[in-house]
Amino acid sequence: MSWSVPIIVLWVGLLGVAESCSCARRRYNAEVCDDRIKYIIKVRIEEEINGKKDKPVEEANTLDWPPLTTEPVTSTSMGWYSMRTVRAKILQFYKGKGQIGSDIILTSGMMDSMCGIGGWLEPGREFALSTNNLDAATMGLCSFNFVVGGWEWEKVEPVLKNHDCDCKLQECKLRVNRKVLRGMCKDPAAYCARDEDDKCRWFNAESIDSCRMPPYLRRH
Repeated sequence: MSWSVPIIVLWVGLLGVAESCSCARRRYNAEVCDDRIKYIIKVRIEEEINGKKDKPVEEANTLDWPPLTTEPVTSTSMGWYSMRTVRAKILQFYKGKGQIGSDIILTSGMMDSMCGIGGWLEPGREFALSTNNLDAATMGLCSFNFVVGGWEWEKVEPVLKNHDCDCKLQECKLRVNRKVLRGMCKDPAAYCARDEDDKCRWFNAESIDSCRMPPYLRRH
């Protein structure tokens, strides 16, 4: 069987279009304390960067996509998977230290079916994201990045601001009336911090039930 070049190109393109983005649900407090993450920052998009066109993107391992950091790319040679690159200003550090007001280059694909969020990288919009590089980072639906003021922000921001990584999660407690939970809380909005008695306990959890089974897994 011999395939012509146009048919092969069409088949490859359809494979890309058929891809869908599927992300594992993660706990925000686990991301904050992940030793592999150096920085969690808040940024504001300043402008889109016009760079070289038709720059190919190296194929990424699907287990690592989207990568935590990468070299900024302005576009790809395939129209169905174009990239957007923007310049952003760092407004705040939730984890790590650096220069407030410095610039960082952010890149993401334009197709949400390929885990891209490039369509959201508009000037003036603010994001919180994790990165190991304060010069450049790649963003995506499966990465640890959130729209400031978005639908998850009320749950995310308290964790970013208050979670105490020095508290041992297996010793953290949640007490509701006579019920007591000791150990891991699976509620994504929960954070562990010290109370007025210097004891580590869970805050911001919906309930003990939500700690045992996260809200997105419960049947209503």
